[in-house]
Amino acid sequence: MRIFDVGNLIRRSNHLAPILLIISGLSTISVCAEPDTATKPSRADIIHRAVDEGKLSFKLTTPEDLKVLIGPAIKETTKNSGGMEILALDYTDVRATFGRMRDFSAPFALYELVVRGKEVNIGQRQQIVLRNENDLKKFDRFWGFTNVSLVNIDLRDHLKLLETMPFDSRTVWPEPNKLPEGFDPARVLEEGKNPGLGIRSLHKQGIDGNGVGIAIIDQPLVKNHKEYVNSIEHFEEIDVYGVPPQMHGPAVASIALGKDCGVAPAAKLYYYAIPMWKWKNCQPYCDVINKILQSNEKLKPSERIRVVSISTGMFSHWKDFTRWKETLRKAEQQELLVVTCNTAAINYGTLTRIPGKDPEDPNSYRSGRYGAGASFLVPAGNRTTASHEGPEVYTYWTEAGMSWATPYIAGLAALAYQVDPEIEPKKIAELLLQTALQTDAGPIVNPTVFIECVQNPNKISSLLAEAANTKSLEDKAVSEFQKGINKKVAQLDVNNATPEDVIRIFGKPLSYQRGGQTFKEDNLPESYAMVYPEEFSIIILDGHIKELRFQKPGYVFRDSITVGSTL
Repeated sequence: MRIFDVGNLIRRSNHLAPILLIISGLSTISVCAEPDTATKPSRADIIHRAVDEGKLSFKLTTPEDLKVLIGPAIKETTKNSGGMEILALDYTDVRATFGRMRDFSAPFALYELVVRGKEVNIGQRQQIVLRNENDLKKFDRFWGFTNVSLVNIDLRDHLKLLETMPFDSRTVWPEPNKLPEGFDPARVLEEGKNPGLGIRSLHKQGIDGNGVGIAIIDQPLVKNHKEYVNSIEHFEEIDVYGVPPQMHGPAVASIALGKDCGVAPAAKLYYYAIPMWKWKNCQPYCDVINKILQSNEKLKPSERIRVVSISTGMFSHWKDFTRWKETLRKAEQQELLVVTCNTAAINYGTLTRIPGKDPEDPNSYRSGRYGAGASFLVPAGNRTTASHEGPEVYTYWTEAGMSWATPYIAGLAALAYQVDPEIEPKKIAELLLQTALQTDAGPIVNPTVFIECVQNPNKISSLLAEAANTKSLEDKAVSEFQKGINKKVAQLDVNNATPEDVIRIFGKPLSYQRGGQTFKEDNLPESYAMVYPEEFSIIILDGHIKELRFQKPGYVFRDSITVGSTL
């Protein structure tokens, strides 16, 4: 990336100077001035020179940089375009267009420069080369460091930044001695391809979606990407003639059935490239689904498309929503599962893998951006997918929305249909919910148990009974513990009790803590928490009880203190 350095700008001015002509052999001395043929550089000249010198360049120049160079604009306008905020600076003969992603904190950066009606090459199709650490601040967490050279930057102190920034297989990194300890971009990119949670163990068992048709309705695709080029059974463009591949399509296709990234790598891909950015009503989506249903009627059951993946979820806000619901009912009747980002039918959310953690381990994840309130969560963040930038390019995404979770579920459905071609769409949704695994991140999708229950319908009954029994035992144990605590709390003289009184009544705590630190009994700070089981703790300040803290349901003190309450 390049930053315009105001200090390097030199404005040259030419002055008239007298020229003394001494003509040999004459008695007259003539003094004259040459006409001023040099004029002040035009705005266009200044811009072209700055571009040539690398001071104005793609994604590196800010509006402030340009204003220092050529002064304030005659007019400034802003507008939204998709997920971007666009700022245009207009001069008499220059228009500069800047952009930034609306949902991510980053300054406006130069995207296009037009001088006297002609676009200036500012390096849009070249790799961006960062010059210094200040350049790092100009990139957002959406595009990150994709196609960026960081070779000149010492990144040893920037691990937190790197863990939040996407990059791709074109990103150029500095030598290992200039990277944070333990940070290996090649390994991060490769590990991100793993769909995780036991999916690859299912592949080794031959459960890989073989022969199952997945239809994806999404933006224009890189048809020849190596992740899915051999899986394409049907490709159709609708209202996108001449539109280049977009970032969305390759990503969702590779998550669903990519050979290295996909949940169902042996499934067949039926791809419908459509203009999502302008399809803002339900009708065209209904038309595509009806087209799929009509095609299915002509095919043998084993050859039909069984699942449709659409990574958008605004249908209930759009025109013709009634028709959309009718189309979904028709699809279900014909045993076609339609998965979208709308959680009304399947209430799922997103997971983000913790950087550096094993993708197979359920405890390696935290709740993602769209995790709150979901019945189960699906891996989405910190994933590697196919890129729209070329047939061999991959992008590692740190942020992820529902768009990345939708094709994951579509892939799981393809595995289910392979194992049991007769399974009903509604049953798939039920089993995904019923087999979810409880973790600290919340209930997360459990692919191996999900498939076991598809293979053996009786297994889900035993699992549910076991879960109910476990919960009953846990509830009983918690209830007994909480009743005991309530009785003991009643013995406390809260206003005068000391830590010694607490230990006499409750016994020794599990630990003494403050601010995430654990202390020994003989070296306690002025204030600390005496931590007991079942999220009950007693806060001590200056040798006396300051607070009783109850973090779980079931605690009642003096008929009024309940979950999260304090004295």
